[in-house]
Amino acid sequence: MAKHRGKRKKRPLRDATDTHHWTPKVRFRKIGERVDHSENNVSILRVSRHRALHQLFKTLTLEESIEELLSNGFFLQTEYPIAWEALFKSKDIDEAAALLLRLHRLKRRCTSTLTGVCLIEVRNANRGEVGDINSTLVFQQRVGVSRFY
Repeated sequence: MAKHRGKRKKRPLRDATDTHHWTPKVRFRKIGERVDHSENNVSILRVSRHRALHQLFKTLTLEESIEELLSNGFFLQTEYPIAWEALFKSKDIDEAAALLLRLHRLKRRCTSTLTGVCLIEVRNANRGEVGDINSTLVFQQRVGVSRFY
C-alpha cells in the first residue's frame, strides 16, 4: 500500500496577487457575523507583501497593526528584516506608521470624517506625515454629518 502524500503547496507566480482582509475573517466568525468583503476591509496585495504583513502583524486589524508598529516597531524591524523589507522597503518606523495611517484614512476607517480628528493620530501624539495632521483638536460640526447624542 502506497503512502498517502499530502497536497504539495504551490509557489505563487512572481506577480501573483491575493486579497487581504484588514479586519480578519476570524473576527467576524467569532462574533457570528457575516464576513465583510467590502472595499473598506479588503485590499489586493502581492502575495509576498501579504505574507510579510501576516508575519509582522499576525491577525491584527489595521488599527491594531498601527498600534503594534508604534509600540514595538524596532523589534519587528530587527526580528523580521526580510518581511519588513518586503512590506515597507527602506522606510523607518515613523514612515511605515505614516503609510499605514494613510491607508487607514483611504479605507474610510478613520473617525476624522465624524469628529474632525483621527483618534489613532491623537492617541499616538499625532505621528503622521506633515500636512496629514489636523493642526488643532477643536471639534467642529461638519456640514451634512449628523451628531450623535
